Amino acid sequence: MTIDIFIYMLYTHNMSKVVWTKNVIEQAKRLRRQGKSLQIIGNVFGVTRERIRQIVGNTGWINRVKYPIGFHRCSSCKKTLPVTNFYVSMTQNIRTLYCCKECLKTYSRKWSKRYSYKYKKGGKYFEQAKARNYLNYALSRKMVKKGNCVVGFDCSGRIEGHHYLGYDKKHYLDVLWFCSKHHGRADRNKEFEKAYIDKIVNQV
Repeated sequence: MTIDIFIYMLYTHNMSKVVWTKNVIEQAKRLRRQGKSLQIIGNVFGVTRERIRQIVGNTGWINRVKYPIGFHRCSSCKKTLPVTNFYVSMTQNIRTLYCCKECLKTYSRKWSKRYSYKYKKGGKYFEQAKARNYLNYALSRKMVKKGNCVVGFDCSGRIEGHHYLGYDKKHYLDVLWFCSKHHGRADRNKEFEKAYIDKIVNQV
């Protein structure tokens, strides 16, 4: 039986129903303490996640599931594993505590089987991949030096090279340095890209 618990709380005057509703609310809070998401709890009682948020209220006080020091729960296989079973983040000096190594390997194999042809010869991103790989090689050999994001404010993510002259072999090292956030914007917005080409390259 699916019931909108919040409407029950607001409009019922039958004491037995109120007591029953309180029990259901305690059950919802118990599920929240166990680390269940609002969406999952809503599915259990047949209401939306917003209703659960209104019923449970501020969940900051709830004691979430605490793991022993040095352990964490994989969001994919749901197992509690030592942190050594998680890869280290490339952008931060912490472990990526969301998915364990085995689950990431499984995902990578599936992704490679589905999309790798796009990066092989004749694929959509073949030339782009070659340019990026050569730039990474040049950085490792100290042939070029990585700069800061040319935007200089509201930056987020790692620094990446933007091939503003295309992916021809002669332009492999002709890049503007953007953070991940602004690199994506430069790829999508040609006016944004041109403004920084004029500012940095052409010195306008």
